[in-house]
Amino acid sequence: MSERSPDIQIRLARRDELGTILSWLDDPTLLAVTNTRRMSPETVLKTRGFITAKIADASLWIVARDNFRIGAIFSDTQSPNVDSSEPHASQKSKSIHIYTKARLDWALLSDAVSEVWCKQILDSAHPISVMRSPLSGSDALSNLNLLDDTNNDLLKAEDNSITRHSIKIKKIRILGPKSRNESIRKKLCEQGFEVIVSPDPYDADSIDDFAPDMILSSGYDRLLRPKTVQKYSQRIINLHAAYLPWARGIGTTLFATMLRYPYGVSVHFIDEGLDTGNLVARKLVQTEQADTLRTFYSKLLSATEELFFENFPKIVAGQTNGVPQEELGNINTNRSRLQFESVIDACPNGYDTLITDLEKFRDSLEASNAFRDALLSSSNVNI
Repeated sequence: MSERSPDIQIRLARRDELGTILSWLDDPTLLAVTNTRRMSPETVLKTRGFITAKIADASLWIVARDNFRIGAIFSDTQSPNVDSSEPHASQKSKSIHIYTKARLDWALLSDAVSEVWCKQILDSAHPISVMRSPLSGSDALSNLNLLDDTNNDLLKAEDNSITRHSIKIKKIRILGPKSRNESIRKKLCEQGFEVIVSPDPYDADSIDDFAPDMILSSGYDRLLRPKTVQKYSQRIINLHAAYLPWARGIGTTLFATMLRYPYGVSVHFIDEGLDTGNLVARKLVQTEQADTLRTFYSKLLSATEELFFENFPKIVAGQTNGVPQEELGNINTNRSRLQFESVIDACPNGYDTLITDLEKFRDSLEASNAFRDALLSSSNVNI
């Protein structure tokens, strides 16, 4: 923490702040990252009674900065009264849960909140710990041992079920923004292919005078219709600037950061799902200290293009069927556009937010999620 401490105040919560605390538990940004539903009316009723009791027994605190409420502290056992002048009063605290309002600018203060709290409880004889649990869940973390395939050894394994294309690939249609795909188009043209880039919605059932032999999806923000996928089976490829099966869908770099998923890029066949088709190749990519969401995504796009051209010869020759993503981990990482916008809106600098700041934001949200879970669990609510 910097030498100049933020002006943080911690005081006991008042009964008239019950509604405010309840609303924080359903903060859209927190729910978007944790993929959690809003509280039901029954849950709200039970939690309201429990919060009222915690306020009454002086074990729930409000965190403020410049008289602006930015969070709360909840103790699962009775803790010292922060206003007490007695240095060892009520030394019963075992653990605390700190909630910080789900905006990046407030989240960056979360470590300072913990430090101020520890100073205010003075010399408690029992250790204090801020409870944090990874948002990504045990299923995802258990699959991290699969990250040793950086060199794609797993994906380079001999495929005994290879089926070669019955037609020669001459024409390629790229679906996605022209600015993003101009470099890919030029390289393919240099190799003798006839290529066009289509930013508009595509349907293979409609009249297509170009009649491509292969389709590439690169930045295309729509699901292709099942008939299109079936028509171009094994000849329809997606260039995905994220490490699959982690981080499917949109906002991949943002959610990879918030969920502690690995960063990387992938090339895969398209099926009828969202980024669920067989993997042709994938590669890890590391962030640097100065990277923002915008600068790192630019690096990922370059790495995706490079990975594609490394594997293009075997794709166009029909020499791979890819590896089912289920063999690499069954991870549900999809987030909606509304969830993505909710989280990015909580970052004052948007796409220009430093990834290192997002990591602090993630830590704060993990603590806030533990706060929410502990409060609802203590309220005898099934979560």
